[in-house]
Amino acid sequence: MTLPLTSVVVHPDGALVHRRGALRPEGGRLVVRQLPLLLDPSSVRVAATGAVVGAVEVGLDVLGEDRGDEPALAAELRQAAQALDRARGSLEGLRSERSTLARVVPSFEDDPDRRLPDPARLARWAALDDLLEQSLRDLDRRIRELARSVKEDEERLELLRFRVAGASSEAWWQRWIPTRVVRAAVHDPGEQVEVELSYRIAGATWAPSYVLDADAGLERGRFSLRAQVTQATGEDWSGVRLSLTSASSERRVDVPELAALRLGTRQPPAPAGFRDLPPGLDALFPADLDRLDGVRQEVEPEPPEEPREQEEAFGIDDLDLQGDEPVPAPEPEMMRGLPPMQAPQSMPMPMPARSMKKSSGLANAVEGVADWISGGFGGSAPTASAAPSAPPAGVPMPAAHAAMRKRAGPAMDRSEPMEEDVEVGGDLLDYGRMRLRSFDAPQGKRGRLHPAREEELLAEAGVPRSARDRFREQLDRCGRRASDAAAQPLPPQHSRPAPLQGSEVRFDADGSVDLPSDGRFHSVAVRTWTASLSVGYRAVPRSDPRAFRRVEASIEHAGALLPGPVDVYVDGRLELVAPWSGTPGRGKLLLGLGPEDRIRLVRNVRYREESAGVFGGSRRLHTSIEVQLASSLQRPVKVELLERLPVPADGKDPAVEQTEASPVARAYEGEPGEALLKGGRVQVVELSPGGEGRAVLSYAVTLGSKDELVGGDRRG
Repeated sequence: MTLPLTSVVVHPDGALVHRRGALRPEGGRLVVRQLPLLLDPSSVRVAATGAVVGAVEVGLDVLGEDRGDEPALAAELRQAAQALDRARGSLEGLRSERSTLARVVPSFEDDPDRRLPDPARLARWAALDDLLEQSLRDLDRRIRELARSVKEDEERLELLRFRVAGASSEAWWQRWIPTRVVRAAVHDPGEQVEVELSYRIAGATWAPSYVLDADAGLERGRFSLRAQVTQATGEDWSGVRLSLTSASSERRVDVPELAALRLGTRQPPAPAGFRDLPPGLDALFPADLDRLDGVRQEVEPEPPEEPREQEEAFGIDDLDLQGDEPVPAPEPEMMRGLPPMQAPQSMPMPMPARSMKKSSGLANAVEGVADWISGGFGGSAPTASAAPSAPPAGVPMPAAHAAMRKRAGPAMDRSEPMEEDVEVGGDLLDYGRMRLRSFDAPQGKRGRLHPAREEELLAEAGVPRSARDRFREQLDRCGRRASDAAAQPLPPQHSRPAPLQGSEVRFDADGSVDLPSDGRFHSVAVRTWTASLSVGYRAVPRSDPRAFRRVEASIEHAGALLPGPVDVYVDGRLELVAPWSGTPGRGKLLLGLGPEDRIRLVRNVRYREESAGVFGGSRRLHTSIEVQLASSLQRPVKVELLERLPVPADGKDPAVEQTEASPVARAYEGEPGEALLKGGRVQVVELSPGGEGRAVLSYAVTLGSKDELVGGDRRG
């Protein structure tokens, strides 16, 4: 039995799925079936109301009822059975019709006196008898043909049943869709237990977007948060409560701990619980077990270790694995007369133990997803299998290869524990999956425990090879779909959710949503707030002769909003789609709505020069900037004009002085969060409905008579 989906939290790199419902315990355990294949087993959490939860186990559901497409043989059998039923029905109908016609004989029921029939009546009886004889002959012919067809259909059906019976097991497993199953031991359960199950799964992501719907006067409106959500987790989300967050699904938050300071005698460290393997473990297995395909191989002793000086002469950083020449070695008896073996051209560098642990993040490739899924539940660490085997004793090998083998050999074949390999992965703590390697394992691995992979567990459960291939095929397919969904490009102007000013955000969608597992982006309405709008106008006449609208909206949401595109509608018409940098909160939004065509500006610059100083040895350059504005709007507006005065370089003589400003010019250092703007000035011009306005800003630059400004004295 499975549990219905109740809520989903979508992260930028996956999703946290919650299920809740009532279950009936089965043999002291709660069993939840039909779970997606890509879930992270290490993230499964089970909580129960009315019982105490014990051990939780995550496995593959090999007894479930999930099936794929119907096999062709089964479809043919079903169609043959239906055709046989139709033929048998037709045959029974014909036989019933013949029986009815055969009972038609002359009668005297219409004459109670039972008088002899007249010649006309006898003639009608004779004609009817001929018609009945012809009809009966036709029915007999059709019955024989149909009976022959029914017999052939019965024989064909029996043959198909025999073929289906012979291939039933194979067809069953070929149609098997692997799913996960969670089994949780419970103590003191009732008849029904309310269970809540949660797990993390890859293959989902989202991006925010916004909609501003304002009235014609830009006074009131609605501000809505929408999300572009995609998921290819292998299960459809139907009727779930959706939440969206910018936090990573793999984020770990640990409370810092203060180290305790104790006064007293230093105590020896507590002994570790780890114990080395008993010495001489390989001696318990006879040497003749090193046979492959029935061919006995001689076990050569390990070559004697080289002197320490020769080992130190080769550093790992100084090796040239592509160009070292082989060092001749004494040729044993068994190698004489055989062609010389070539040493490997290159050898991988040894990987540190910590870097070889599996990552639980979203894989970028199919193999990465498959290994992550298998590693999280039943995969052994890729230490022994990934390491190349050392060449046999007596085979010539490069000197650098020998030095590397001495230094990195134990770390690569894991035959001996490494001092730095002190961290134990989660797969080694799953004692139910630990298996003891038997005598047929490679030398150095016999008698040692290793975590069994899911393919091994399926083989132990008696699952045939076709089912294991089906499992790998489904896992690869799900992994590819999840990777493609997470790595696909976002819609235009959208961005990945990320912390805003170091803080994570979360949004809970109103109502329930439906999201299919198709790997496509779907637009989801999250929240809507009522907005109070106030519009302002800003112009930079030096660069553009237009005024631009800036809307400040006040909403009830006091939290942060992430960057994303904004669709602006004014009086039901789409005005523009513009990128937005988001807001850290406080319920204030500032949005740009593009140029206002009903406000015109004209900028004129006047320049004059005069002598300055006591003896006239300096020059004074006067620049006057005049901006004329005209509005055709039916309401009064205020327009901010931005200008920039020249700023002398540090330690330079030219002096810049503002001489006139109408209206008053205030210092402007740029928008918050942007680069500092030196010399900026802002003037606010008020325009009446359909009126005109004027702004003047003048400044003077004083410099030596023999100096000039870079780029020319005339500026503005």
